[in-house]
Amino acid sequence: MKELLKKFQESLGINERQLERLLFAFLSTDDFWQAIPLSQLPFNLFVEACRELHKAGIISFEEDKVLLTEEGKSYIKPELFSSLDSRCPCCSGTGISLKPWESLLLEYKETTKGRPEPVLEYDQGYLTPESTISRVAFADSKGDVRGKSIIILGDDDLLSIAFGLSRLPKRIVVLELDDRLVNFIEKANEEKGLGIEVRKHDLRHPLPDDLLSQFDTFFTDPVETLQGLEVFIGRGIASLRDLGCAGYFGLTKTESSLKKWRDFQRVLVEKFGVAITDILSDFSSYENWDYLLDSIVRDLPPLQHKPKVLWYKSSLYRIELVPGYKSFNEEGKGELYVDEESIAWRRRKC
Repeated sequence: MKELLKKFQESLGINERQLERLLFAFLSTDDFWQAIPLSQLPFNLFVEACRELHKAGIISFEEDKVLLTEEGKSYIKPELFSSLDSRCPCCSGTGISLKPWESLLLEYKETTKGRPEPVLEYDQGYLTPESTISRVAFADSKGDVRGKSIIILGDDDLLSIAFGLSRLPKRIVVLELDDRLVNFIEKANEEKGLGIEVRKHDLRHPLPDDLLSQFDTFFTDPVETLQGLEVFIGRGIASLRDLGCAGYFGLTKTESSLKKWRDFQRVLVEKFGVAITDILSDFSSYENWDYLLDSIVRDLPPLQHKPKVLWYKSSLYRIELVPGYKSFNEEGKGELYVDEESIAWRRRKC
């Protein structure tokens, strides 16, 4: 194990615990895509690690499957591996029961049929209906929905429609760049009378003055470069009225290493001066998107096959304004959408 670890430390910068989790992931499943969240490694590092493990004879590929070889199993201490799944089977570990929200979930599914599919141009992907309604339910449990003014910065998830159908917020405003999503939300708004204000807006640019300091709650699923996170969350904070107002957003381990998590948490606490009140691990699951295989370098056999499981997950952050907070509404500069931890990084560089 020590020789294997030394090799990985030199080539990938991976530590002992990360290697241990990676091997345990392959002991848990032979599904390449399912192993990614189990490994807790960013996608690109996971792929590079698989390449090195294969060269070293630790794993083998069989079409879309990844198998530990006998040599690979020799590196694992069985007594250190837990096969127990202790997550609550009712809520899949989110802590949210959707039973009180069943009618909203059904109406949301019906209303969003035929929705625009994600496109690479906008780095899109969207939540499952269950994860969308779970965000509504969790925010409602925190007192951030009923009678509140809500702004949604980018709405791939059609969260505005979920809030509109719930009839709970006082005001719902959406900023979205994609004309297809703008038109879809406007059509649902007209047909259902949802009271949604939809504006076409590129979030690289500052928020309009009439949206500053107006809202109780913001939601966004930001791009996961450090600059992109600062811009999206900074704009969200700029939209909030006052102390006690809150923001919600997702952050993955698939496109953000723990170093980026730490750096971003510093931005939240030290630059923006807000409190992180909640981080719900792997709270949200995303539907698989059609352009995935076209956005990556498919040089390993499993990368030739579309995922059969929901593998892309994000943790849900809740932040709250506390005394001394600062907002950000400057022009976004530099590369906001892609960094070396982005899934599409290697394809963009080829």
